[in-house]
This record gives sequence, C-alpha cells and structure tokens, in this order.
Amino acid sequence: MEVENTQVLYGSNLCLDTEEKLIDYLARLKSKRVDPISEKSQAFQEFTKLLYHAKQIIAGLYQHDEEEKGGDKVWTAERITPSDVEKVICSGIPINKMGNLKKMSASILAKHFSQKRFSRQRITNILSHKLPVERFDLITLEFFIVSQEMEDDDPFNRYKHFLDEIQDILLRCGMGEIYIVNPYECFLLMCLLTDCPLAVFSEIWEKSYEEGEAEEA
Repeated sequence: MEVENTQVLYGSNLCLDTEEKLIDYLARLKSKRVDPISEKSQAFQEFTKLLYHAKQIIAGLYQHDEEEKGGDKVWTAERITPSDVEKVICSGIPINKMGNLKKMSASILAKHFSQKRFSRQRITNILSHKLPVERFDLITLEFFIVSQEMEDDDPFNRYKHFLDEIQDILLRCGMGEIYIVNPYECFLLMCLLTDCPLAVFSEIWEKSYEEGEAEEA
C-alpha cells in the first residue's frame, strides 16, 4: 500500500509529521544509535553539555547585573533553572497571565516554525526523559552560545564557526547536517550574520506576535 506524502506516521512515542523528523528518525535507524530520549544517547549527552554551557553564559549575565546594582549574590551555572534559560533565549516571546509563553498560534511564524520554542517545559521534559532530544534543541542552544561568545566578532566568522560546530554535533548524533531550506534553521543563520544575533532573534519573535494580534483585531 502506498503512503501519501501528506500522511502522518505515528507509533509508540513517535510522531513523524514532518520531513525533518522523518530524516532524523531514518538516520538514527541507519546508524543504530540509542534512542535520543535515553540518557545514554549521544543526542542527550550533547544536549546536557550545551545546556550547561548556556547556563554558564546566563550566570555570567546575571552576575554582571548583580554587580551593577551593588548586590552580593553569586550566580553559577548550577543556580540557573530552565525558567532562566527560557527567559533569556525566549525573551522576545510574550507571556500570558500564568507566566507561560503565549500560544504559538498567536504568532505569524507558527506555520513556518512549527513549535520551535525553547520553553522551560520542553527543557524539563527532555531532562526527565519525557521528550527526545531533537536537532532543534541542539541547534538553538549552539546558536545562543555562539551569539553570546562571538557577539563582537565579524558576522561571517561567527556564522562559519557556528556551522563548523553544529555540523560536528549533528554528525555525532546521527542527525542530518544543517538544512538550509528549513525555515527555522535558515532564520538562525540569517540572525548570525547580523551585528546582534540574539537581539535580532528576539525582536523578530516579538514582532511576530504583535503582527499576529493585529491580524486578529
């Protein structure tokens, strides 16, 4: 029986509803790698390594703010929570009265990015092995790290460094290389070529919700 290209494939803890997810799944089968939901998987190990690196950067930002206001609190990576990570990386996404990120459907980017948001719930679910690590998670974390550590570098050097780093990470995880026609991945690459990657990333997210609300009005 022939499966139509619009059909979604479901299984136990598996939903292959995009070409990207299907390619990643087939790559893992081919390489016989451990399921990325497992703590032993290369994808999970890469995720925790990148997440810790991101937390170190955020702790440094918090420490700088603490010293500027004359406080004596000491910030370390261990004190940074998934909520802190969400607050910094998703700063452009407005929150609702419950303190959660507004629904993806409220953004005009929804149809292009398909749930590509690094929320605290997603981070927590990955760390507790309720969700598998996807390429989106690794790419987003690496983008954040490079955007901060190479903020003052030449944009092209920053772009090239990001590609070198993330391609190696994806290869180790049995995932396909950066897919330039993927809207989200293309978006991050474009942000890296600007003077302030994270600021541009946040501003576009913020603007997407403002325009989404304007369309509903």
